[in-house]
Amino acid sequence: MNIALNKNATQVSTWSNNVSGFGPRNANNARRNQVANNGDCASTTDQDPDKWWTVDFGNMYTIESVQIYARTDCC
Repeated sequence: MNIALNKNATQVSTWSNNVSGFGPRNANNARRNQVANNGDCASTTDQDPDKWWTVDFGNMYTIESVQIYARTDCC
């Protein structure tokens, strides 16, 4: 069960201020397209020394696993 699916997410910044293309909700929308220009990747700016992303599950849960899919188009 994906408890993060479409929950409220935030991140330190958004690349080029393009929230629809690189915003935090792209990281928990269940789409696994790993090409950033397709609008399914979250990305912060290069200027942030400490990068972070969070999601509010809305309740307390025991987390058994986390799956992270990295971009395949660069970086």
